[in-house]
Amino acid sequence: MTVESLLKVMQKGTDVILKDKSEKELLRFSQGNDLNVVSFEYLNRKILILEPHGNSFTAILEDSK
Repeated sequence: MTVESLLKVMQKGTDVILKDKSEKELLRFSQGNDLNVVSFEYLNRKILILEPHGNSFTAILEDSK
């Protein structure tokens, strides 16, 4: 699953935190925001791990090349 596909299926009021493999926070996104504000670089990255936390998710992304 890519970041873009996750953001498209999230329900309103859901937040996602994107992190790299070393747990460094890259981006926070709240559903209802415009996808155009998210860099193309992030939208196409694959999600390695998706962890639910109540009404939010943490997504660990593969390293960019």
